[in-house]
Amino acid sequence: MTDPIDVRIGRRAAMQQNIVTREQLLFLGLGAKAITYRAKVGRLHREFPGVYSIGRAAVTVYEHSSAAVLACGPGAKLAGESAMCIWGFWTRWPKQPEVVVPGDRRPKGITVHRCTTLTRGDVARHHGIPVTNPAHTILVVAPRLTEDGLWRTIDDALHTPYLHRTSLIEQIIRHHLYPGASLIREYLLTATARPARTGSARSRPSACSGAYRSRSSVWSSPVARPTRTGQGRASFWSSTAGSSTRAGARSSETETAMSTCSLRIGSPSG
Repeated sequence: MTDPIDVRIGRRAAMQQNIVTREQLLFLGLGAKAITYRAKVGRLHREFPGVYSIGRAAVTVYEHSSAAVLACGPGAKLAGESAMCIWGFWTRWPKQPEVVVPGDRRPKGITVHRCTTLTRGDVARHHGIPVTNPAHTILVVAPRLTEDGLWRTIDDALHTPYLHRTSLIEQIIRHHLYPGASLIREYLLTATARPARTGSARSRPSACSGAYRSRSSVWSSPVARPTRTGQGRASFWSSTAGSSTRAGARSSETETAMSTCSLRIGSPSG
């Protein structure tokens, strides 16, 4: 007969890509000595300090990603390049999982960023793993890409069930001081004016091709500040140069969002 503790552990692990934490095992009724014994005989496999896979070592990228998020503690979310891959926007996973955390926990083998401003509108759960949602993920990685690489990435992502223009608009309104906000705004304003593109951005852009820029800590407070008008705030949808020619290029979907949005925020200064 199956031990009830094993049943509870199995249910918990099934929700987390076959990964559990030491705290969860203790809460489910497994004692500290039992955890040590199971790790010794191979029933638990240590992935990170205090994080185990059940029955075998983690194999898939999803299992490794879940282990990394759990290792970073409460509030941690898969982010950046790893999030781009788990949503299916890119196919080449980074060598180390990339995670954003509200605290200071930084386990070895994980690329960790600290951010205390994520809201419910910025996060989701995919394949049982807490992750930044598609729009916020693109907002974060945007400064790492060239203009062409960013356009290809957004074009591809908008053809999936996970990303919509309205989600991008919400993100750049909520996080208008992020470096990626002005880049995405430019895309939304000029998308229909650009010639049709070929190829795909599903593979991570190559650094040697010039399409991929070095990683920066875009979760920290950006230094850019909005430009101000005489009345205190400039319209979010105003553009800096060539605004008259871009006006005719706005898609109907973006026009609707522009006309219904009452929020006005500043555009980053040059």
